[in-house]
Amino acid sequence: MSINKLGELLREKTIDMQLLQQLLDFSDERLFQHFDAAVSEKKAIVDVIVSQDEIEEIRKLCGNFQLQLDILFKFYNEFCPISQVTDVDDYIQDVKKHMASSNKVMLREVLSQDYWAFHEKTLFISRRCYKYIQSRFFRNIFERYVQEDTAATKVEYIAQRLMPEVFKKYDTYCEQFKEWEKLKCSDASLFWNNVTDVNAELDLMEVYKEHKNQKLIQTLDHLSKISLWTKRLVELEKVVNLFKILRSENDWLNKSLEFLKDNSKKLSQVNSFFNCLNNNISNANQECWKLIKELSNADGFISFLEEIVEHDIKNLINGVDDHSDERLVQEDTVSSLIQVKQILLPFMNKNKRDDIASFLASLSNIIKKNPTLGEKIALCNSCHMALRNIYKNISDRGEVTKEKIKNAVLNGSYTFGRDEKEDKCLVLLKYTSRTSKSEMLMTYNMNEILDLRGRALLIAKPKISVNDKDEEISKNILNEFTVQVDIAQEIIKVVSVLMQLGHFDYRKFEYELMGTDRMKDYLKFLKNELKNW
Repeated sequence: MSINKLGELLREKTIDMQLLQQLLDFSDERLFQHFDAAVSEKKAIVDVIVSQDEIEEIRKLCGNFQLQLDILFKFYNEFCPISQVTDVDDYIQDVKKHMASSNKVMLREVLSQDYWAFHEKTLFISRRCYKYIQSRFFRNIFERYVQEDTAATKVEYIAQRLMPEVFKKYDTYCEQFKEWEKLKCSDASLFWNNVTDVNAELDLMEVYKEHKNQKLIQTLDHLSKISLWTKRLVELEKVVNLFKILRSENDWLNKSLEFLKDNSKKLSQVNSFFNCLNNNISNANQECWKLIKELSNADGFISFLEEIVEHDIKNLINGVDDHSDERLVQEDTVSSLIQVKQILLPFMNKNKRDDIASFLASLSNIIKKNPTLGEKIALCNSCHMALRNIYKNISDRGEVTKEKIKNAVLNGSYTFGRDEKEDKCLVLLKYTSRTSKSEMLMTYNMNEILDLRGRALLIAKPKISVNDKDEEISKNILNEFTVQVDIAQEIIKVVSVLMQLGHFDYRKFEYELMGTDRMKDYLKFLKNELKNW
């Protein structure tokens, strides 16, 4: 395209928007020099194809076009929640269509009111909303209105009815803050909740540009954090009670929570409250509050720790079955339990009860030395019932467990069968338990067999509690039971494969085995079956 033709397109505004945007990647001066060079040296002012002023004006028009698309796109996405506003996608798609078709539309067309006809009802309000997109204060007001207005299901309603009311409320609150010290915190906190940049919010309020002061900024900053500190102190109170920390009837923690929950408190009281609070929590850093949060959610786990505080649980990890992929509690969880108990032991000492300040200082010191403590507590808490069961099962082992293992080895039979639903092999261990007064058929599925195996292994390990009255099961019986369970698992694997391969002999299948030698022989037979099939 010749420079003369390009100049004509610019002056008549018939250039397509895509080409224009590409041209405007160059500076005004560079473009003017380019057009100016096309005119002969004996030119007059009127001979200039495109003047520098015209280039500047065209750049402004192009920028306005791109800005308008951005304004509309953000308005629909930010203030017309798709879950509530049923027709917002139509508007978003139309904006995207305009963005994608810039090579097919001329500058002159986008300057026409008809070009924006589909968005006619939203143009004004979207421009007004644009500068408030990042305002948390404004969004708090908007979210309250849009949630409460069940009629706000159409874009036009949002633009014409709801947003004007939002701005009206916003302006009203701005006016009220001229005498902010008289306001109740409850009247202000709703709309300052979660505000992170108070200065930016005040800059948006026209009424405050000449009235802003540091005391107000500090007050609003504190106000925006009231919900955070209420939550933190509630968590702290729960943890202090869990560890039975010494408290007076009306200590600073009680007074602080009362103040934070008092709806009648004035904004003028906020700064002095937070000054006092900061003095009382000076020993607690951010990591300490994260730890307090985890502890406050772990009351069940802490209760468990208190029950076992005087017991040596270092060998508890031996109770985790090393051969079960489906075990509920992994070794790292039990390891975390052992570490957490050791770290928190000083707080559970009945003869030592710190006050709250000393407790916070101790927690901060502990988390500095053990930065992953919170994660370990969360892990243990999520599995605390399983950990409790492991501990109970192992610490309570005795004659009943020994008798089960002996019966399983000497009198038990393993019945293998087909699970029709899942097309795999399953097993049941059966034996008859006899006493002087009765006899009972005992049955165990594979999970129960593995649990019994884990307890059998642990009986041969060092004791985990102060109770040392248990007798040792003979090593031969222990080893034989372990071997039987391992063989049973191998049989299940091989038979399941034969079933899945469609072996005729295993379509309907049930087989009973008793004794280790027979189980070994049968496993050998099965492996040959699989090899030959």
